[in-house]
Amino acid sequence: MDLNRLLIWMVYISYSSLLIVGLKRGRSARGWVLIAGLLLGVTLLLQQLLPNKAGLISGGLWFAMVLVPQRGSVRIIQLTWQQRFTAARRWAQLLRLLHPLDSYWEWPQYLRSMELAQSGQLPEAIAMLRPFRQASSLMSLVARCQIFRYQGEWQELLHWMTQQVPKPIVSSSTSLITHYLMALGETHQLNEMVLELERFQPTLANAVSKEYWDLSRLAVFAFCGQPELVTRLLHGPLAKLDKQEQNFWLATAAMAAGEVDVAQQEYAKIIESKNGLYANTLLKRPLQSHVDDCLNDYSQRLLKTWGDTLFSELQERDRQQSKILRSPITLGLIVLNLAMFIAEIVLGGSTDSNVLYTLGALIPQDVIAGDWWRLLAAAFLHFGY
Repeated sequence: MDLNRLLIWMVYISYSSLLIVGLKRGRSARGWVLIAGLLLGVTLLLQQLLPNKAGLISGGLWFAMVLVPQRGSVRIIQLTWQQRFTAARRWAQLLRLLHPLDSYWEWPQYLRSMELAQSGQLPEAIAMLRPFRQASSLMSLVARCQIFRYQGEWQELLHWMTQQVPKPIVSSSTSLITHYLMALGETHQLNEMVLELERFQPTLANAVSKEYWDLSRLAVFAFCGQPELVTRLLHGPLAKLDKQEQNFWLATAAMAAGEVDVAQQEYAKIIESKNGLYANTLLKRPLQSHVDDCLNDYSQRLLKTWGDTLFSELQERDRQQSKILRSPITLGLIVLNLAMFIAEIVLGGSTDSNVLYTLGALIPQDVIAGDWWRLLAAAFLHFGY
């Protein structure tokens, strides 16, 4: 099978799976459905008009219109978690040119607002998000959540989400889910928050970006006064979170656990920084402690289950990392295979018999004549992709 045909099959499989997943996700992925359908049609047309180049052209389109936006969106989410909003906005400006559907076109403006809020320019940040109120997209709903967050109006946010945003819409967006859980925590509806996390667990745990599940657990553990579990998450999968956000959640957990003096000291530092993502929230947050008295038996059992699961996850993660570090021979073999294949490509192609012979193809007569090294070298050669 040549490269052109191989790429054709890869493209067909990718577009078909993208269509199936997009149709299952519904409204939140309609842009991907349109892109996949359009490019699938283009590939079929190219196969009729330019059969010898259809795979190469379609592969290029797939790379630019599917792979780069998909990986880029994951990168934007990661940068946003780290509160590196400037870098995230630059990625978003590029991606909206490659994929101008769904919320990609609005993403840079949304991230610019978060930049302004982070630096304490709240009026400018809110003004940046006001145009979203006229739209009905998921991004506009998330933007409205941010306006409430900047102003520390969590009770108003909760009322708006429960009264005006249909639950299926909330369930379809990981960003809306995390805002909803935080609103329940900030308004001290802890048992309801725990129950909702249980309900949303399948959606969050299976999301493209696992950070949403981790951040949701972080919020629930913090509001429920579990500083040890919060610390585990911040030292594990959420270690790259912005330092001030880590301190925010550690202080929240400390306050809920009854460590009022420790929490108030950290509150004061964050408020003094004028970071609009947290300052108004802490200024308006009532002093509450000893949340154990507020949690019913079912909530406490769920928290214990999630805590035990987190401990197992971190242990498994450490085991996997140590396995890789303890497998230098396996890693070395992988590197050798890749290096030999790159050498084949550079010297003339992986299907060129002269190139393969030069690099050590197994020729019995040559081995008998003294080229014993071919017995080893041939094991690292590959004919074609």
